[in-house]
Amino acid sequence: MRIVELRGERIDVVLHGDDPPLARMRKWTSATLAGLGVADAVDTQLVGNALLSNAFRHAVAPRHFRLRLVRDVIRVEVEDASPQLLPVLSRFEPLQPSGRGLLLVNRLATLWGVVQGPTSKTVWAEVAVNRPGA
Repeated sequence: MRIVELRGERIDVVLHGDDPPLARMRKWTSATLAGLGVADAVDTQLVGNALLSNAFRHAVAPRHFRLRLVRDVIRVEVEDASPQLLPVLSRFEPLQPSGRGLLLVNRLATLWGVVQGPTSKTVWAEVAVNRPGA
């Protein structure tokens, strides 16, 4: 794992290994969004957790985790080296132990999607910021 870029309101981390660094992602997210409300940070952490988990479960390395704050939107991006495996929003199955990640992303994000490249894909989601007093 290596931080490629950390400036202002952007973080870009290259992830290696077989296990997603979910606790570190949540810590980075909290630190990056420290000036925002707790609900925004928690929603962003949940979205990042789901996207990162999917990239480790269904895709291959190298993987990047990016977090950006642009105006009133927090953008979470997870890039992996599997251009063919596009995420699918499936039905909720209450007895299944997994498969709820994109349902959660779909619920918490104002927009989400996929940018497919020749050798990779980036799954992204945007969470609206509810600034105090706005």
